[in-house]
Amino acid sequence: MQGPLNNTIIPDIKAGLKPLTDHATIYYKAWQQCEDAKLNYIRDFGTSSLLDLDTTYSSYTSKQHELTAAIPQDFNSYFDAIQKANDKLTVITVQEIADGTKSLLTAVSSIYQQYQKLHSGS
Repeated sequence: MQGPLNNTIIPDIKAGLKPLTDHATIYYKAWQQCEDAKLNYIRDFGTSSLLDLDTTYSSYTSKQHELTAAIPQDFNSYFDAIQKANDKLTVITVQEIADGTKSLLTAVSSIYQQYQKLHSGS
C-alpha cells in the first residue's frame, strides 16, 4: 500500500531543487574567481601592506566558508529517508476503518456478554 505522499512528489521536489543548487554553485564560483583576482592583484602589485593582505585574505576565507555552507548540498539522502518512511506508512480507507470498528465492537460486545454471564451466575 502506498504511503500518504504521492510517489511523484519527492522526485518533483528533487528536480525542482537541482537548478537552485546549480545556480548557487555558479554564483559561488564567479564570486571566488573575482576574489582570487583581487587577492592576486594585491599580492603581485603590493598595493597594500602585508597586514592589509592578511586581513583581506582572512575576510575572504570567512566569506568563502559562509558561502559554501549556504550552497545546498546533496539532498537525495534526506529525500530517500522521507520516501522510505512514507513507504512504511499506510493509507487507510474509510471502509477499512469501518471494518476495524465493526470487529472491535464485536469483540467488546462478546467480552461484555461473557462478563454479564459471569456476573449474573454469582
